[in-house]
Amino acid sequence: MDTRPSVAVVGAGISGLTCALALQQRGLRPKILEQAALLRQLGAGLQLSPNAMAVMAKLGMQQALLDTGSVPEGIRSVNWRSGNDIARVPFAALGFDFPYVHVHRADLQQTLLDAVLANDPDCLLTDQHVEAVVAEQDGVTLLIRHGEPVYANWVVGADGIRSRCRDYVVSDNSAPRFTGNVAWRGLLRTDSLPERLRPPRWANIWMGPGRHVVMYYLRGGELINFVAVREQDDWQEESWNAPASLRDLLHDFADWDPTLFDLLSHTDPKSCFRWALFDRDPISQWHKDRLILIGDAAHPMLPFLAQGAAMGIEDAWVLSQLIASGSGDVGAQFQALREQRCSRVQQLARDNMVLFHHRNTVLRNGRDLVARGLSMVSPALAAKRVKWIYDWRPTAVSAAGQASRS
Repeated sequence: MDTRPSVAVVGAGISGLTCALALQQRGLRPKILEQAALLRQLGAGLQLSPNAMAVMAKLGMQQALLDTGSVPEGIRSVNWRSGNDIARVPFAALGFDFPYVHVHRADLQQTLLDAVLANDPDCLLTDQHVEAVVAEQDGVTLLIRHGEPVYANWVVGADGIRSRCRDYVVSDNSAPRFTGNVAWRGLLRTDSLPERLRPPRWANIWMGPGRHVVMYYLRGGELINFVAVREQDDWQEESWNAPASLRDLLHDFADWDPTLFDLLSHTDPKSCFRWALFDRDPISQWHKDRLILIGDAAHPMLPFLAQGAAMGIEDAWVLSQLIASGSGDVGAQFQALREQRCSRVQQLARDNMVLFHHRNTVLRNGRDLVARGLSMVSPALAAKRVKWIYDWRPTAVSAAGQASRS
């Protein structure tokens, strides 16, 4: 008789697939319930910092992601108007144990999915819309629209910012809140650009009044990904992933760095999308009965720190280890291990939303002067504000209940 706990993972995004793979590595056979009838390869670039890559290495995914991704030299900040460098922080000077990788979201999702299905070809169930959650004595039953109920000893809610699982845990009926920021994203083929327009192989960021642009390479340099964020009063689109007019994007950044403008003008119009940035306040409870939330379902991250995927990946590893260990109150242990760190990262991302978009010229010039000075004195000093995020290692949980740094 198989005494291993059964686990249902709701959501086949990055967090859910990472959790399923980590559970499989520990000898469990999770079922993944995906609402979509077909997994579509959406999105564009993601930044996987060393804390996320530490988990990918433990899962045997590091080389595959290096093969399909791109490794930047560091972070480069650029004057929004002139295009001149403000500061460069090379990663080589920061002593990372694991690489910093830029990867296409579709490539990351497919890499994880291939690994999960190689372990268990029948573990993914699509068209599984969770309608309700029913607590059982030793588990949870998920009621599925037009489908059979699914029972598991543990349910992992990895279904994003609009999580149905979150509704069961929190029951506050509050909707995600529009932040007043809209993001454009697009892809450029590197070989279609004149050499003079190709940006350095860094994580390049232009910060200006009410707006910012991030740009970096994907797929070994084959593609250039950009995200351009601007503030606006409201958002009327129903879709989070709406096709967008390249002309409107160029209008929004017409008075910026001429080289950046020329770069954006080479965007494939078919690859130009925009979406609104929504947020939710931190919740005090991440679990109820035997249902536990991870990733954006528990702590949605704004993209101003590039840690949304990384925090979900960390969550997945830590929770899988707790479930597999079978000891104690898993939900409470998991929240105790993760809440303080994730809340701190959430707040720092929110702070960056203000920092990146200073409209006051004095504040903006002061920010840039500090960045330039710190980078010249010491890259480690310049990166101190975020290096604690990158240095953390979610690869073990000790008996004392503390996440290991090694």
